[in-house]
Amino acid sequence: SDVCSSDLLTPAAADAGPGVHSLTAGRKGFVSNRVPFALDTLPEVMEQEPNNDQATAQEVTLPVIINGRIGKPDDWDVFEFTGKAGDTVVAEVRARRLDSPLDSVLKLTDGSGKLLAFNDDTEDLSAGINTHQADSYLMTKLPADGTYYVHIGDTARQGGDEYGYRLRLSAPQPDFELRVVPSSLSIRSNSSAPLAVYAMRKDGFTGPIKLSLKDPPPGFSAPPTTLAATQTVGRLNIKTTLLATKEPVTLSVVGSSKIGDQEVAREAVPAEDRMQAFLWRQLVPAKDLQVVVFDPAYQPSPKRLPPVRPPTVVVTKAPAASNTVAKATPVVGTNALGGTNVALASSNSVPPTPKFTKQQVAYRLRQLKRLYGEGMFTDEFYCDKVAECEAAE
Repeated sequence: SDVCSSDLLTPAAADAGPGVHSLTAGRKGFVSNRVPFALDTLPEVMEQEPNNDQATAQEVTLPVIINGRIGKPDDWDVFEFTGKAGDTVVAEVRARRLDSPLDSVLKLTDGSGKLLAFNDDTEDLSAGINTHQADSYLMTKLPADGTYYVHIGDTARQGGDEYGYRLRLSAPQPDFELRVVPSSLSIRSNSSAPLAVYAMRKDGFTGPIKLSLKDPPPGFSAPPTTLAATQTVGRLNIKTTLLATKEPVTLSVVGSSKIGDQEVAREAVPAEDRMQAFLWRQLVPAKDLQVVVFDPAYQPSPKRLPPVRPPTVVVTKAPAASNTVAKATPVVGTNALGGTNVALASSNSVPPTPKFTKQQVAYRLRQLKRLYGEGMFTDEFYCDKVAECEAAE
């Protein structure tokens, strides 16, 4: 549309690398919502109609990214390329991850129309809060030299101007991304806490990934750990020698590996593990990985000091005079000589057991003080309850 024409889009940053970036469009002083915009290093072409079947397929040369659209219901776009026996070909759709309604489906056929590979949906842990992972992906080794065809359509046989896609056809491009969960930690003084690190391996990458902290600030460290060849999640233990931090500290987790002959490092994106509909989970990106160190013995100054209560006056009444003589109960026993002894046992009662222990009373007094400090009690109510505790001791 006119609003989203290229001359109205805010350009990506000059140093923006491959990936998906958020851009806005402006017109007559109004600014649109942010929209995803994909950048890549591969050659790009536009889809050309008609290309609905193998007979009219659009010829492309790999590697390539095709920008296309399923323009109408029940539409198919078909692309033709030449491959050699033993070549591995990747076909990847980016549509739903770019906010397109397309629910893609991919097919790979040979020159005779024989189906070699098929895919509907594939999971991408880096897709954030995308609640329907509907993009397709397949990676296949070609059986012979010849001509091959990639077919893309919509699973629900829908289509229209908004059903755009980007289709990558290329040899595998092994790589990985990292997510670190959670995006915030609270660590006790001179202690440690674990982080979960998820590896999203791309195009069959199976190399080991070494995880570590990148330039940690003083007082923080993490013993390096390695994700094995096919491992997708691991633990990194964050340690601190600090007593406490005045404010959150930002940390960075990095993973390094060798891809081909090149050593690469990828910084982990902080994220939160969230559940959707009691089943599906997403790793939702966050801005920073922040850590707070706290002293468990620290007691903050009370916001409200309890009132000073007047001392409790205990009035003791003298026992009333009585002419009643305490009764004694005779106790009969046998002495050492076999005779009978008679003694009188006093009928004085045993003191009653306290209703609450000292620990219970002390706990309740602490709770009363805390709730009073939070403004939950009036002075009068607080004093009454403290007096009840003291009387119960």
